Amino acid sequence: LECHSHYSLLRGTLSHKFLPALLLKAGHQQFALADTDGVYGLILLNQMAEEQGLDMLAGATLFDKNRRKAVLLVKNASGYSHLTQLITQKHAAATAFDLQTALHDQLEGLVLLTPDQLLLEAFAGADTYASLELNSYGLYKWSQRQNIPAVANIPAYYGPCKGHHLHEIMRAIDLNTNLSRPPDDAILPPEY
Repeated sequence: LECHSHYSLLRGTLSHKFLPALLLKAGHQQFALADTDGVYGLILLNQMAEEQGLDMLAGATLFDKNRRKAVLLVKNASGYSHLTQLITQKHAAATAFDLQTALHDQLEGLVLLTPDQLLLEAFAGADTYASLELNSYGLYKWSQRQNIPAVANIPAYYGPCKGHHLHEIMRAIDLNTNLSRPPDDAILPPEY
């Protein structure tokens, strides 16, 4: 569900030309563009996807001051308006941005995917899903007990070949560290 282009600054490596081709080669007909903290490449990537016969869902991935993650996918014009307002709030608040507070009146027209149990509890009943990434069996079992639907969601930040190494380099730059000392959760594993 969650594709990131090179517009996910210092995270994604997939260009607007390469991403649709990669998805088609893998047999996909639809994908969700969920770049981190912005919709910078949305129009260009949508044009490229349409030219190649792909359906694209618009969205974004936001992280807050507590490193909680929310993937927000747009369902309609109201959702797009709320998404852009949330992105603006994120950039304005910077290190003080809190997803639970920000999402409170902004979920109309959006689908929320998150691995965070507090956010799942707070917004259960809305269009909210437990985001099952690698090693999330515990979250899956918890979501079943809470009657919260779950979706498999492996984020795509890079393609084959040198994509993972480039992702490592960009994350090290972003974190102001070297390749031998990044935090364990800062770099995605090669199987992503």
